[in-house]
Amino acid sequence: MLTLKDININQLDSLSHNLHKILEPSDILGLVGELGAGKTTFVKKLARCYGVNSEDVVSPTFVLLQTYEGGRRLHHWDLYRLESEQELLPLDYEETFFSDDICFIEWFDKLKNLKPQEFLEIHFKFTSETQRDISFFGEGKRGKALVQKLKQMYQ
Repeated sequence: MLTLKDININQLDSLSHNLHKILEPSDILGLVGELGAGKTTFVKKLARCYGVNSEDVVSPTFVLLQTYEGGRRLHHWDLYRLESEQELLPLDYEETFFSDDICFIEWFDKLKNLKPQEFLEIHFKFTSETQRDISFFGEGKRGKALVQKLKQMYQ
């Protein structure tokens, strides 16, 4: 685990750029935090690193999934409105979760049985109106490797 304390919007730019440098095809980022904690903003900043216009990146709350084409295909899920993870089953979620693309999943904590085996989970916690603590947890070999690479950058 790695926690970065009191990250502001400018530091979020740098963090997204650094994370972009270490992400690989098939990486899954699970985003957790309250409404307004910065999950979609973080996806916008990461998508911009891949050449996607940040204005095109919106929270897919009502459609559940947005896909962006840039230097790499990015899938952006928002599970906020899900009552049960079973609602994902008819949506062929596996096609994006387990593709060669990068997948961002907001409200990742709503997944229980459908969580992939390897992912980087990122928690956003309010510390002030303009700052957040951001914690990284790695699951599986790849998720743990991403946390280690981030630790090398930030410790």
